[in-house]
Amino acid sequence: MADQPNPAPGETAQDIEALTDARTDIKPTHSDQNVDGCTETNNPLRLRGGANNSSPKRRTPAGLGIASLNIRGAGSNDKRSKWAQALSLFHRKKISIAVIQETHSKDKLIKELNRDYPAWELHHTAGVGRRQAEGGVVLAVNREKLPLKGTRTRVIIPGHALWASIPWRKGIRIKILAVHAPNPADKNAAFWREIWAALRNPGNGNITPVDFIMGDFNMVENQQDRWPQREDPAQAESFQELKEAYSLQDGWRRFWPDPERQASFFQTADQGGSMSRIDRIYCTDKMYRRATEWEISDTYIPKLDHHMVSTRLIDYKEPAQGPGRWALAISLLSDREFLTTIETIGRELEEEMELAERDRSTDYNPQKVFCKFPKRIEKAARKRSGVKTGRIMTQIKKLEEDLS
Repeated sequence: MADQPNPAPGETAQDIEALTDARTDIKPTHSDQNVDGCTETNNPLRLRGGANNSSPKRRTPAGLGIASLNIRGAGSNDKRSKWAQALSLFHRKKISIAVIQETHSKDKLIKELNRDYPAWELHHTAGVGRRQAEGGVVLAVNREKLPLKGTRTRVIIPGHALWASIPWRKGIRIKILAVHAPNPADKNAAFWREIWAALRNPGNGNITPVDFIMGDFNMVENQQDRWPQREDPAQAESFQELKEAYSLQDGWRRFWPDPERQASFFQTADQGGSMSRIDRIYCTDKMYRRATEWEISDTYIPKLDHHMVSTRLIDYKEPAQGPGRWALAISLLSDREFLTTIETIGRELEEEMELAERDRSTDYNPQKVFCKFPKRIEKAARKRSGVKTGRIMTQIKKLEEDLS
């Protein structure tokens, strides 16, 4: 029997066993449906996470999506559309808690966004004085996914660090430290020391609880996470004390160990063309054992130079949820090309049914022939829906570029 982790405080051996079973059930797989027949085979596939990877089509426990994204400025009116695109992205990706950096946000903007997007509860910290336009960190909580009230926040460093305690299940709170670290090496190193000083209480020795530290770190711990390779020794050493105090680990790197490589930040050719994984999510071991689907994915939001990093926190005591039932898009019912395709498939079915009736056998009969019919309709519907969706997305992207 494989070794199991030691129970965390409040856990039993049965909880650990249930968690192990749940994590075993959610290993990424790829399903290959034989459309012309009635069989299905599963071939294992190691997914790396990203734009070109499809979501695993396996039953997974109910989960809580957590993500971090640098939005590259969204405080002015001409960049207001970024909020609609980002919140729409979080909705599509089933993200319940999102940490957004470099928002250049102000109190008035957050108040308007909370009014315009009632499904989301936004908290933020802005820079002070002249530094107000430099940073800005926003915590977005999906009220539909997390209906419990009582989110508590505390500004650690104005415009750059925000602590939050978010109710998840009854009696369970998730403590997140959202960060947007400065870029200069000396300021970055001082940033982590300042955070650690703010989180601990010298009087009684207590420290503010943290389950996750996530955001734009503007440094890498390992030179292999930057291309061309370069170390950030001073920043990494300063961060190490904070990391060790909470026993944190880089979730993506643990899930995708060396030699896996993937970047979250991309410079243009004029800027030097370098790439790095400066956007990360750190978590405690207790939270890591409840997490899966560690991904770095493109947002397809124009003029962003960062990808979104995300994971999914599972509650293994909740009932498992499947991918849902496929349904025909209503718009296809008025699509002439699709209706013509259905008519063609139907005529072919009639001819083959007559032939199968005359030459009936155990392996070839009207029942076997008809078994293929709904699968062929579904295949044609998916193909046509993909074409139409692609055209719509191209038009949307063109309109967004024209507006920007």
